[in-house]
Amino acid sequence: MIEQVHAENYGVYRARKIWKELLRRGVRVARCTVERLMRDSELRGLLRDKTPRTTRPAPETSRPADLVRRDLTAAGPNQLWFADLNIERSATPGGSPGGAVALVGSKGDYDNAMAEAFNSLFKAGLVRNKGPWRGRDDLEMTTVEYIDWYNR
Repeated sequence: MIEQVHAENYGVYRARKIWKELLRRGVRVARCTVERLMRDSELRGLLRDKTPRTTRPAPETSRPADLVRRDLTAAGPNQLWFADLNIERSATPGGSPGGAVALVGSKGDYDNAMAEAFNSLFKAGLVRNKGPWRGRDDLEMTTVEYIDWYNR
């Protein structure tokens, strides 16, 4: 079952998450037993690389306003989205970003922490572990499946 849970979750789950998933499925097992069995099976969860920071904004760079003021809660669906991307001004006719408003907090803020966390998991768990893909359609379908798994 440990191997099954590990495979079902893109091979990213380490012992603690596999242990919790087994408990949710009604399997009573000690965490240390899961750790030992994973070692015996040479199963490892995802260890994200600590990559060096390669860009630093110049102090004179203009930055969008912090519109959420560290309040990361939303009143309902589609009220507050997080992303870590560049929305091109030319993406829609007239240069409008299509309803999205860019924001960047001050140093030390966690405004895009959710997006950064997802991007890190996506790159390490899917991009590095599951390629290569046969083409763009294959990559897009795999991405949709991964996002579905992540949201559940």
